[in-house]
Amino acid sequence: MGALLQFIFLIPTILVVNRFWGLSDKQQRAMQRVHFNKNLSLLGVTLMILYLGSGPFSL
Repeated sequence: MGALLQFIFLIPTILVVNRFWGLSDKQQRAMQRVHFNKNLSLLGVTLMILYLGSGPFSL
């Protein structure tokens, strides 16, 4: 359930908060691109957890 909520939270976060394509300053664009890629990788890990489950050590 927590992975599903995180997945739902990350989609608008990626698209709204980390809008690197609209920035003119190169340094700010680079930092926002780093955060965009970080959130995109978290989205992928969340999908993995949703598919595979939490594992044998879960409560």
